[in-house]
Parts: sequence; C-alpha cells; structure tokens
Amino acid sequence: DGILDLGKKFGLYKGRKAIIKHFQEISSQFVFASHLATNPEIKIESLEKARGTWQLIMPCNMQNGNSVESRWLFGEYQDKFSCVGGEWKFFEIKVVHRVFAKHLDGWTQHH
Repeated sequence: DGILDLGKKFGLYKGRKAIIKHFQEISSQFVFASHLATNPEIKIESLEKARGTWQLIMPCNMQNGNSVESRWLFGEYQDKFSCVGGEWKFFEIKVVHRVFAKHLDGWTQHH
C-alpha cells in the first residue's frame, strides 16, 4: 500500500501490485545490485509517523544489449514510516539520485 519513488530515471510506483511489477520487470535490466546504505538518520515525528535518510552507494551490473556493464549509483534514501498496529512500516521509499555512471568512466563529470 506504499509508495516507491525512484525518480525520473526509474519511475514512481504506488501500491503493492505496481511495486511488485516494477521489481519483476527491472530484474531483467539489473543483473546484480548491492544497495549499501550508510549514515542512517531517523526522526520520530509523532507516535504514528517518522522519517529516515540513508546515503546510498550501489555498485551494479546492467544489461546493455548483448553485454553487461558495471555502473555506480550514488544517492540518498528519503523514507517515510507509519506505525500500524504497534509496528513500524515503510510508507514511502524515495531515492534521490546524485550519480549514475559507468564504472570505468568515473563519476567526476556526473555531480
């Protein structure tokens, strides 16, 4: 029932079915991805709501025609949480992309 906001590059998905469909489809493009989240910061806003941020470093391999290329994605997770029935759950996951670059090209020109 949540929201997955992956920005202009990867799209906005609302609700369970749309989020599941997105991950099923993108699996053919991303043949490997490691989401390394660092520097967590969580702020409780009320008994029912909270926000969290993490810095994202994501080495990945992407299908590019008949070959696979290694890439780096750098960005930030900006998440919202809801407390439902005494359990904290993700309400919205948002990724702000800072850099999405080919591994061997570097990323100095991308920021």
